[in-house]
Amino acid sequence: LPYICAVLRDVLQMTPPVLKEAAYGIGCTKLEANKDIILRYGIRGVLGGIFIGLGRALGETMAVLFVIGNMMNMPKGIFDSATTISSTLANNFAEADGLQRSVLFALGVILLLMCLGIQITSQYFLHVTKAKRGEKMKQRSLLWRKIKNHLLNFFSILAIVFAISVMLWVICVVISYGKDALTPSLFVNCSAPYGSMTYGIGNAIVGTLLITLGAAVIAVPPALLAGIFLSEYKEYRRIGNAIRFASNILMGMPSILVGLFVYMLIVVPTGKFSGFAGSIALAILMFPVIVQTTENMLAMVPNTLRESALALGMTRMRATLYIVCRSAKNSLLTGILLSLSRVSGETAPLLFTAMFADSFPTGYFTQPTANLPVLITEYATNSPFEVMHQIGWSAALVVMMMVLLVNITVRIFFREKKYGN
Repeated sequence: LPYICAVLRDVLQMTPPVLKEAAYGIGCTKLEANKDIILRYGIRGVLGGIFIGLGRALGETMAVLFVIGNMMNMPKGIFDSATTISSTLANNFAEADGLQRSVLFALGVILLLMCLGIQITSQYFLHVTKAKRGEKMKQRSLLWRKIKNHLLNFFSILAIVFAISVMLWVICVVISYGKDALTPSLFVNCSAPYGSMTYGIGNAIVGTLLITLGAAVIAVPPALLAGIFLSEYKEYRRIGNAIRFASNILMGMPSILVGLFVYMLIVVPTGKFSGFAGSIALAILMFPVIVQTTENMLAMVPNTLRESALALGMTRMRATLYIVCRSAKNSLLTGILLSLSRVSGETAPLLFTAMFADSFPTGYFTQPTANLPVLITEYATNSPFEVMHQIGWSAALVVMMMVLLVNITVRIFFREKKYGN
């Protein structure tokens, strides 16, 4: 839900005002202007947001693992306990060897093929949608148009209330369960097994910051450059199509498969779990989100800005960086924030790469690194003790506050400046 809402908001904001004014000028209602003009103009961005959300849902492991029950029987209804491919991989891979591990890799291949099917379907749907752009608007009754417009306003308000209610509900539940164990010592002490004199999450906070920062350093610059290339250098069609196809595949790639890939690529050859391996896994997840949002948002920038910059004698590179990218900086920031929000709570890749350690990280490249997502998972699901559950809730509260703080701070810092006449 938040992925689709965030991308759709930016698509609507980047629509040239002349399209909205022209639609209202010919007598369109708000529903007709949005459905027949604005959404068709930004259909690629809309579909991109939808498939970002779908890719996120398909590869989700830990949220499903907590509630699905993990029963290996064939479910007889939607209310029965069941299991998923992702949860099966997360539960069994650590103890598997030989034939059992080969079976789990085969399940990973099946999950990958499912992702490929979704991407092929999305490309077909995008092609069909483009083919219908030339249709003429049918004449409708004025009364029926007004009724539908009022229905749009009603359901829009209802959707906003629902989204805000869900967000507040989640925040209130996490705060109510996490505040009890939230003490100053929790932030400075290391995590410890049950029965220790002191408990803390300080090492997990530091490790999470290191892993996330490392992933951002690895992913953001090349992803922005790839998105700019796809949007502004369309004459290199073959290279662009190859990058776009790879990005689409990575977009729908379940996070647990990325964790398995990095596990076989780095952990197995080196024989060591490390925070650096975790950063690489998270960077792979961040890359396609930034690429697609960058391409879609830059494509929404009016060509008149590019033409004006080139007419003033600017080089193509300067026009792209100083005019096109600056005009869409908030949208580009949204892509980066979306990618950070996607990886901030990722647990499955870190289970196979960074693992965990009850100490402050001292060997980012060579040692297991503590992190909040794995700590929450271990304390919430693998511990029977109430004190560990409370620490897990407090860690979840810290993660939530970190994400909210980053989003609010960056939004305030990069807000649009309004100048007087």
